[in-house]
Amino acid sequence: MKEELTNPYVGLRPYQDNESLLFFGRNEQNLELLQRLHQYHFVAVVGSSGCGKSSLLRAGLIPSLKAGYLVDNCDNWFISIMKPGQDPLRNLCRSLLEELYQSTDQDSVNQLVQTVEEEGVDAILGLLEPLWKSKKTNFFILIDQFEELFRYASEDGRTSGRDGAIDFVNIFLELAEQKELPIYIVLTMRSDFIGDCSEFRGLPEAMNKSLYLVPRLSRQQLKMVIEGPARLFNTQVNPSLTSKLLNAMGKVKDELPLLQHALMRIWEYEKSKGKDGEMNLDDYRAVGGLEMALSMHADEALKTLSKEEFQIAKKMFQALTTIDDHGRKTRRPVHYGILLELTEANEKQLDKVINAFIRDRRSFLMVEETGRKHENIIDISHESLIRQWKRLERWVTDEGEAAAEYMRLAQYCQWNNEGTKELLSGIELELSQKWFEHFKPTKIWANRYHDNFEESVAYLHKSVEADQLAKQKALKRRRSNRVVLGSLIGVLLLCAAFASLYFYNLAKEADERTREIVEKAQEMMATAHADEDQNTGQDSTLYVEGYKDVVRYIESQQALYEGHKGTNELGEIVFDPETDELEDDAYEIWKLAKDSIKSREKRLAAAAWEAADKAESSEVTEALRNYLNTIESLEFADEITLHREAAEERLRRLDSIDPKWIGATTRNTVKAYVEYLDELSGKTRNIENIPEDMRRYVDSAYNRIRALRSGWLFAGRLDGGKTERLSPEDRIFKVVYRATGGSPSSPNAIPKKGDLLQVTDRRGRSVYNDFTGSAVVNKKSVPIHTGDFALALEVESLIGGAVFVKISY
Repeated sequence: MKEELTNPYVGLRPYQDNESLLFFGRNEQNLELLQRLHQYHFVAVVGSSGCGKSSLLRAGLIPSLKAGYLVDNCDNWFISIMKPGQDPLRNLCRSLLEELYQSTDQDSVNQLVQTVEEEGVDAILGLLEPLWKSKKTNFFILIDQFEELFRYASEDGRTSGRDGAIDFVNIFLELAEQKELPIYIVLTMRSDFIGDCSEFRGLPEAMNKSLYLVPRLSRQQLKMVIEGPARLFNTQVNPSLTSKLLNAMGKVKDELPLLQHALMRIWEYEKSKGKDGEMNLDDYRAVGGLEMALSMHADEALKTLSKEEFQIAKKMFQALTTIDDHGRKTRRPVHYGILLELTEANEKQLDKVINAFIRDRRSFLMVEETGRKHENIIDISHESLIRQWKRLERWVTDEGEAAAEYMRLAQYCQWNNEGTKELLSGIELELSQKWFEHFKPTKIWANRYHDNFEESVAYLHKSVEADQLAKQKALKRRRSNRVVLGSLIGVLLLCAAFASLYFYNLAKEADERTREIVEKAQEMMATAHADEDQNTGQDSTLYVEGYKDVVRYIESQQALYEGHKGTNELGEIVFDPETDELEDDAYEIWKLAKDSIKSREKRLAAAAWEAADKAESSEVTEALRNYLNTIESLEFADEITLHREAAEERLRRLDSIDPKWIGATTRNTVKAYVEYLDELSGKTRNIENIPEDMRRYVDSAYNRIRALRSGWLFAGRLDGGKTERLSPEDRIFKVVYRATGGSPSSPNAIPKKGDLLQVTDRRGRSVYNDFTGSAVVNKKSVPIHTGDFALALEVESLIGGAVFVKISY
């Protein structure tokens, strides 16, 4: 045990391999992992956030490997630990080189990445093979927090991110399957991300063979976790503290991280202030107990910051967290240089804030050194901090709401560009405007979620200007009618005065009857409350019948308002208790019943709107109609239906969209869009034959195709040096839609920017990431096949007549 270990509990960070003596309670699980790794060479260790996956591998499995428990008592191991982060393949190459040479530089990493992209898994085998031949070394690669890969694959809709994620998965699966070198691979992943693995071919099948679901620790194992480390440091844990911790464990989420952090704090308090020779309940209460120890410790860090630094900390933690498409709050590692821009801080300020959450054994943040400060990666040490630090949970929620509002604005802007939505108005404009004025978003912040910030803001400003112009016109109309309205109001006020006096006198005469009615209404109100209590857990949100009976009863009693009656345009007798002098007690009961009805109807309308707002694309129309039907049935529909205009506008937009277009966007492939254009053009493949009112879909189709994955592809060679056509022998494509309009010309035509192409070559063709001017480099893992369609983005030719096309495919 190293001398610098002054606290046997690690807090939020995972245990390291040099702390294996302090790692208690996992012997059985460690043996099970060794057995699976021996059998399969690839193991996926899966469990809930905070179940101890990383510690199990770092302080359990890895020390066992080094001790020779896996391969014929061999203790010669090459061990590489990495996280996917923001560039998984680069991080894999960096971790291999760092373990191989103990240090590395950026150029070496770049060179290895390029070699792996071009040669695949052979490049890594070639790097490791000399160690096997010279020292019979075994190789272990740990991919920690594998769920980071899913964020990288989908972030900002980048096709390059998805392609890179696919390459990375293919490489480590091939490393695990090959037989040339003894390579063992383990990944750790949160269990709520298992469904995301189906996005990668071969990964679910490999995981099914050797999946290891981390079990919860038993009560006896937890007792070892609590008391074992302290015993190694000659310190006792009072049995009452052990019982208190064990009993509290079942009442909180993130049990193990909270337990480790609380124990770390209890140890420190006992050694610095308690000093009675044992860890006990007094120490436990002093640090805030199991539930509050972490939150209090984080708040202590904030108290060391100035007001300006506090705001920097808030922006920093909001940048380091995210809410994914499934509503999961997760970590989001960020480069130091990006944090400087997002927080608008200088290096001195940001360094102080980061250190405040690292020093004094807080360990709330981790800094991954890369050799260049601005490229260092800052990350939250454990996701339990997001859920258990109350202040951070609020910050993450605020960030998520702001991001969602911006994404909605960006979507509205895109629909406006596609001609399917007008300028913002009503509640949509009000919400977007309030968000923009309150949150004050910046371009660097917005680009984390969507890259058309400036265009979206311009769309919002244009909507505001149009709304203000409409209000000015309405104001002029009102002013022109003011003189006439003033005269009418004077007459009405005079009439109202006489009517009020008349109604008051009539109500006074019914005073005795009023008392009886109020007593009856009170009884009915009590019954309505009792009925609602009985319906709790069934449909209490919608239970309003008892309150409606109260309202109807009061309104039916003429003694209360004999003189308050009037007639409507249909001649029906009506009254308005809010404006008439209805007896006070009856009015209060009437108002309470009305408010109860309104409150429940508000919740019903809100639930219907939330269902419509979150509905899947195939169900959104039905959900919107259900919302409108729901609010039409409400008594207070006019008062509580804030989203009526938005729902009606979305329905109008959806009803006006060609259902075949929706089908094409659902498939979201080049082939789907080509087939849709064929339908519009009558299969003539001539854009000029598409009806004028459907032309908007052409631009939308091309824009969506451009957003797909892209790369460079050999297109053929010029025919005898001529520039107007390609040699038939080498031609790879045929043009199916010309960028300039008109029908496709010669089958040997050279592709032009904007042409839609179809692959005619019988072989699968490789696609490359980059074109250097003299060659294509960095081969992609996703080829293009015979019959596939693509969009020409750029066309380049080389000396010798070779033509290359950058395509979206």
